[in-house]
Amino acid sequence: MNQIRSYLNGMVVAASLLTPLTAVRAEEAEKAGLPQFDVSLFPEQLFWLVVTFVTLYVMMRYVALPRVNATQSDRRQVLDHALRAARSANDESKTRVDQYEKALSDARAQSAATVNTIAQHAAKEAAVQQAEQNKALAARLQEAESRIQAMRTQAFSDVETQANELAGLLADKALGRKVSA
Repeated sequence: MNQIRSYLNGMVVAASLLTPLTAVRAEEAEKAGLPQFDVSLFPEQLFWLVVTFVTLYVMMRYVALPRVNATQSDRRQVLDHALRAARSANDESKTRVDQYEKALSDARAQSAATVNTIAQHAAKEAAVQQAEQNKALAARLQEAESRIQAMRTQAFSDVETQANELAGLLADKALGRKVSA
């Protein structure tokens, strides 16, 4: 930076030394016509062209371009950091999605196994209850059949007794006297 200042100070001193010469030449140019065609002004114009070019070059080389490079470097670092963070977050999210899908698959398998176990248990209980109900119904049916058989036997014996009594009564009435059996 000090080197730039000393260089610029030298330019200012050279310009101040050439200023009186420029004033004298300006008076001559007014007399001659168009200043851009006055060959006597070419050295001064070339000097100021060189001074301007060198000043702009030094400013660009030592001030502007380093700042632009620093900004680009900072921007590149920020982008690289953001990309690394995004990749990391993406990898982490993929891992979590895989874990979630595995847990979901395990839960589905476990629920299917639980439902299957419950269905088998319910089927066994239903079979046991149906067997018990069938036994109870068979016992009630057997009991009902034996009661019906007993009632039938009783009815047949009652019918036979009543038929004998009726036959005796009919015979008594038909003969007009009492028939003993």
